[in-house]
Amino acid sequence: MRTLNLSTDTFDQENTFAVSHIKYAKCSLHRDYKVDGDGIYWVMQKAGVLKSHYTEQDKAENARILADKGISNGDVVMIDGNQYKFKYLGNYSDCGYFEPVTE
Repeated sequence: MRTLNLSTDTFDQENTFAVSHIKYAKCSLHRDYKVDGDGIYWVMQKAGVLKSHYTEQDKAENARILADKGISNGDVVMIDGNQYKFKYLGNYSDCGYFEPVTE
């Protein structure tokens, strides 16, 4: 089972991942979707940018994202030690969110 980590900041390149429904985009995990403190985990799609110089860290992140098949609607992942099911919303900046898995 795949484990996702919260994004640490805008420039976090370690915790980005792919969403299978969206080509050529990086995504990051955030908490508190509708209001601060609601505890809902959600996915932010990061817009692509062109740079005049790409660092080794940029190249490694791009290679990792391209090799990743991505998470798909209905996939179950681990976040903070708990299981969540991914719900894809569409090709938006807030492209999806996670619902807790209850047995």
